[in-house]
Amino acid sequence: MLKYTFLWTWDHSMEWAPNEPGAVPDGCNNPYKKRSQAFLKDYKVLVDYASEHNINAVIIWGFLRKAHGGIKASQELCRYAKDKGVGVWPGIGTSHYGGFYYRSRHLFNVETWLKMHPELRATGKDGRPEPRLCPSKEKNKEWLRAGTKWLYENFEVGGLNIEYGDIMVCHCKDCIRAREHISSGFPNEPDYYKDMAMSVTPAIETALEMNHGTVATYATYTGFDLNMTRNPPSFVKIIPERAICQWTVTGMMEDEWPQELRPPTKRSAGFTHWGSQWWDNNTRHALILNHVRLLCRYANRAGLEGIGIQGEVSPGIVPNELNYLALGYFSSYPNAGLEQYAEDILRELFGGTVSASNLVRYLRMEDHSAIKENLKEIKEAQIKEENQTDSTIRRRWNWLLFENQRRYFFS
Repeated sequence: MLKYTFLWTWDHSMEWAPNEPGAVPDGCNNPYKKRSQAFLKDYKVLVDYASEHNINAVIIWGFLRKAHGGIKASQELCRYAKDKGVGVWPGIGTSHYGGFYYRSRHLFNVETWLKMHPELRATGKDGRPEPRLCPSKEKNKEWLRAGTKWLYENFEVGGLNIEYGDIMVCHCKDCIRAREHISSGFPNEPDYYKDMAMSVTPAIETALEMNHGTVATYATYTGFDLNMTRNPPSFVKIIPERAICQWTVTGMMEDEWPQELRPPTKRSAGFTHWGSQWWDNNTRHALILNHVRLLCRYANRAGLEGIGIQGEVSPGIVPNELNYLALGYFSSYPNAGLEQYAEDILRELFGGTVSASNLVRYLRMEDHSAIKENLKEIKEAQIKEENQTDSTIRRRWNWLLFENQRRYFFS
């Protein structure tokens, strides 16, 4: 059984509250184009859903932003989520991605800090300064400690989700010298890992000092393999072992994980981009049931503590609803199969008149030759459900029929 299940979100991409247009679902570092009130509306609806469906945390990138209410709104959201038993884990960029306070003039915003101290910028490979923090500068480390302390003193957060910056390396003399003094048993360890360790450690140490039970997660942007298990990279010893390493397992899911595979970190979680705009030319509204099932099974076997998926789309979109329910279910029953999930969860959602095995067959939609037969059966089942007073049941059948039709005619 997995301890943590979380939904990963950007504030500007949220589509949970009804009648709140303006979401920007492509990319990151985007402006917030929704009404300022939409931030609390979106996330309160998500928190309500999470509290009822075995999802115990939500990661929010853009947690603090002037455009959607700043400090007051985020404080209200934290209190609301805590009352519902859901942890809010703000996304914190320790070099890139805005710092603690996103796209706003504030002391704990990266851009504001670097305007005050341009000498603390990271250096690119070409020797030019870059708009992010140098990981080795002591003043930047002090800023990260102060920002983390400020966050915990002012917000009832359940944890942090920390990112250094996608595979970035600082080429200043201080960082080159610091990396030379970091030993590693991992063959050809990338410099990025060493910079990441220098950058995220001050925030993690401070978070754990402020709240011993906090969930401090940090992203590697990479997966792990048997070579890492046998020869741990340097950051495993540098970053506090009480922190949870968030491995990107997206690419790892293309093959079955070896039985003996374990992450090199003492505590770990996994995050997948499947079913999001970040994967396979945008699968933001795709059904990834079997992926979630296998991911929970492999993660549990490998000793991971949690799994997260993208969570910006409302469960009003049927495939996303089924994905979220699968995350909650298979995190509790990692060795269960799709048919058991269908029996325990899906049959009722589709009205209870169709067997679990048939539902699984309709949903898999893998064999082109079988889809034609599925279409006939689904249409018959849909007709039976037309008298259902529950419009959500009809909506699910309409989606299932449409998806099978689409696959049959366009695959």
